[in-house]
Amino acid sequence: NWALLYAEERARANGGPLVVVYALPKTFLDATWRSYAVLVKGLQETAQKLKEKGSSFVFRIGEPDEVVSELMKEL
Repeated sequence: NWALLYAEERARANGGPLVVVYALPKTFLDATWRSYAVLVKGLQETAQKLKEKGSSFVFRIGEPDEVVSELMKEL
């Protein structure tokens, strides 16, 4: 993912941490349980790879704009 690679580069250049946020809306395009299972598996893999690189991954359920806004207050 080029955007993620760029974000990692910018975080290193600025001397700060990289925190990747995934906000899952309560109704995700009327997805099936199988779709959720595939999504969660991919997110787990991504979180592990980020951890190996020293970055953080935050998973929250809620509307993306609200989740990011709340998280920014916490950080």
